[in-house]
Amino acid sequence: MASDLPSSPSSHASSPSSHTSSPSCHAFDASSTSTTSLPSFHITVASVDEVRLALRFATPEVQLKFRLAPDSSLAEAHKLWQLVNAQGGGEAVLINPDRLSNKEEALRCVKSRLERLRRWKRHLDCKHNKVLVQVSKLDEVVDAGGPGVPPGYQPHRYDGLPAYIDLEQDVDKKEMMEHIEAIRALLLQGSPDGGDGSVDDCKNREAKEQLDIARFNLAYLELKATGLELLRGHLVGGIADLEKRFVDEPTHLGAGDAEFVRFIEVPMYADEAPPPQASHDFCC
Repeated sequence: MASDLPSSPSSHASSPSSHTSSPSCHAFDASSTSTTSLPSFHITVASVDEVRLALRFATPEVQLKFRLAPDSSLAEAHKLWQLVNAQGGGEAVLINPDRLSNKEEALRCVKSRLERLRRWKRHLDCKHNKVLVQVSKLDEVVDAGGPGVPPGYQPHRYDGLPAYIDLEQDVDKKEMMEHIEAIRALLLQGSPDGGDGSVDDCKNREAKEQLDIARFNLAYLELKATGLELLRGHLVGGIADLEKRFVDEPTHLGAGDAEFVRFIEVPMYADEAPPPQASHDFCC
C-alpha cells in the first residue's frame, strides 16, 4: 500500500503512471489539481476498512481525496458516517458526500420495508398460534368419536315435489348454481316428522356426519397451520437473505438519488398499517 501513494510532490509529478491499485481500494487516480499546494491522490473506496488502510500508508506530502464507490454496501456506507464531519480538519476529504447521503436514505428505505416484512411475520405468528389452539381442541373431539348429535336435534323430512331424473337433460355449468337453487326451492319443504327412517337412524347418521364435519374441519385447520408455518419459515430466511443482499453486500442502491417512488407495495392483511413516510421526497 505504501508504494501506491506518492512519497513526495516531486515523485508524484514525475511518475504518476507508476501507481498500481491496492487490493483494498477500487481505483486510484493521481491528480495535481488540488486547491492546496499539495498534490492530491484520488481513491475510490467501498468501506471504512479501505479508508483506514489508505490513511495508514498516507504521507503528509499528499492530500488524499476519497470517492465512495457507487456499488458500496449500504452497511459500509452507514459505517463511514462515523468518520465524516463538516467542520474541516481530518486526514482526507470525501469528494462525493451526496452519494453517502443517498446511500443512507436507501438504507432507511430498505430497513423500512424489511420491518414491514417482520411485522407481517409477527402477524403470522399470532395467527399460527390461534390456529394451533383450535387444532388441538378439534383433535381431542375427533379422538373422542366426534361431537355427537347437537343438543335439541330433531330430524327433518322433506315433503316437497318429487324429484325426477332426466338423462337427456344437460345444464350448462355456468348455469348450474341457479338451476340447483331453483329446484331446491320447489322440492324441499321441511317437516319434523322423522325423516327417512326412524329417529334413532336419523340421530346415528347425524352423529356420523358431525364426526366427518369435525374431521374435515381438523384437516382444514391443519392445512392452514402448515401453510402458516411454512410461510413463517420462508419469511425468516427470506428477510435474512434480503438484508444480506441489499444491506451487507455491494449494491447500487443509493448510487443515484435514492428515490423509491416507484416501489410497489401490496398489503398482506386487512389491518396492515400504511408504510411510514421517510424524510424529504422519498416514499418509503
